[in-house]
Amino acid sequence: MALFARLEEMYQDTQDITDILLDAEVKLGEMLEKLEPNIESSGRGTIEKKRSLPEGITKKQSHEAQEIAGHDGN
Repeated sequence: MALFARLEEMYQDTQDITDILLDAEVKLGEMLEKLEPNIESSGRGTIEKKRSLPEGITKKQSHEAQEIAGHDGN
């Protein structure tokens, strides 16, 4: 019985951690969506809007976080 209770407790801990990580991923996606693009001039009269990601965030991570944030039921 004690083993089953411990396993149940571990399962709940895992669920709690998963919820925290998912909430963090949603928050990251929301923050990345709000990034202002950097406006750069080519010097030839053309202006480019490029969104630079924070250091340590890859394009893939940014995409996945924004996808999750877009599907957050809130």
